[in-house]
Order: sequence, then C-alpha cells, then structure tokens
Amino acid sequence: MQKKNVRYVLLLFGFCLCMSLLLPGVAVAEVSTAEAIIGGNNYIGVVEEVVLYGDILLEEEILEKYENMMFVNELEITDEVGNNKISCILNGLFLIELEFNLMKEVDTLEIGLDIPQNLVINEIAGVYKDTVKLDPFDVTVNAENKIFINQSLGMGNYKIQLLIYNNSSFSIKTDYFSYDGDVINYESYPFEVTVVEMPGLL
Repeated sequence: MQKKNVRYVLLLFGFCLCMSLLLPGVAVAEVSTAEAIIGGNNYIGVVEEVVLYGDILLEEEILEKYENMMFVNELEITDEVGNNKISCILNGLFLIELEFNLMKEVDTLEIGLDIPQNLVINEIAGVYKDTVKLDPFDVTVNAENKIFINQSLGMGNYKIQLLIYNNSSFSIKTDYFSYDGDVINYESYPFEVTVVEMPGLL
C-alpha cells in the first residue's frame, strides 16, 4: 500500500554570516516528498544556531526569539586606535580592546575568548560603557580565558581593555556569549598579531 504524501511546513530560524555581517535568517521549508526548498535558490552564506518549529510563528514571536538569542552585536577586537592588526615585542605585553553592543539588560555575562595556550590575559585594564569608565566593576578572568562579568548590565556600547602577555605569533577572536545558561556561538573575525624580536640596545 502506497503512503500518501505528507506535507510539513517548517520554520528555520537562525543567523546568516555573510562576509562581515551577522544577519538574522528566517526560511520556510515545504516538504511533500524527499525534496524541500529552503529560502530559495540564491542563498550564499553560513547558517548558525538553527531551530526547527512545527508550527508557524507570528511575526512578534519571531522578533522575540531573535532578540533573546542575538543580544550582542557589532563585536570587534582592536587595539586602542581601532586597528585589527599590530606588531608586538616577544615576551612583552600589549593592550587590546573588546567592543560590543548589548541589546538587552542581563544579570551577568560570560565571554569566551579563543586564545592560544602560550598567551595569558595579564589583567583587565578597564571596562567602559558608552565611553565612560566603570569603576569599580566586578569582572574576572579564569585560566581558560573566559571573562565573567558578575553584575547586571544595561543596554549600551561596552569596551573591555585586556592587557595580554605573549611569546609567539597568534590571532585572537571571541568564541561565544552566555547568559542565563544559554550559550550563543559568536566568533569575531581574528585579531592578528605578529611578534617581532626586541631591537638590540647599544
């Protein structure tokens, strides 16, 4: 006995990484046999954090889920003057700035950094919100290069200055954000560092 074709409508909600932009992605898949069309035939990019729903969501429900998942944007690692590449002295210290926009209020925030094992975050030199230094500020770093902000944060632009010790060539990028137990993978473009020998002193 031949089974009747079953028709499903699935909503895929995720994020599309297109060049340097992280955009929300919503697509509908209509499945009647073994074939499905998702978002048309012109899709180019990478989908991340995909969720499948068996029911069609209302527009406000989609917006709410997007805002809950993607509460950090404009994430960037640079030096003090905005460069994303520097040279530094072997076995020396250098300063980088991790900047991002927080789109909703959170009670705590965890930031994972993808840093080689030969690097050490020496100290957090400062934390700024909307160009104003926050002092005192409850922030710590563990041995796995995870930054823990142990206080509530309001919406706004944040900048965290990190003083890092190095002994080789490397790149740095963020790995994820976490709030209330939910981990959101969010990799920034690498911040590249070239190590040079200290010039001989006369």
